[in-house]
Amino acid sequence: MQIHEHHDSMHAFCTMLRFCRSGYCAWCVSDKLPCALNVAMECQFKQDTARTVAPGIASALQSTCFVCTARTVGRRMQRLRLRLSVRYAKKCRRTADSNHTDVVAPNHLDRAFIVSVPNRVWVSDTPA
Repeated sequence: MQIHEHHDSMHAFCTMLRFCRSGYCAWCVSDKLPCALNVAMECQFKQDTARTVAPGIASALQSTCFVCTARTVGRRMQRLRLRLSVRYAKKCRRTADSNHTDVVAPNHLDRAFIVSVPNRVWVSDTPA
């Protein structure tokens, strides 16, 4: 685009390529070299064998020489696509109270779902 800037307007190029003009200008001005914080984050992430989350990496970087928060590290980790390699299982939460004193309906069917006459037995399922 910079080669052809003198021929056509920047607005026409950005419209043709579906770029935002302010985004293109910010990209031209931005530093193309990797940020020192990003490089340090990636190194720390690899050292911890991809098991550390943003607060752990932030505290490790703060102990060296970087001034950063866990939120900043988390956002940069998302941009760099650094994710945990280990997924933790969610704990199940019990919602039913099995130690109640209410009357329980008798089990007339006793798992015999085949009946001789239609409309005699109705079965439903309740959420656990």
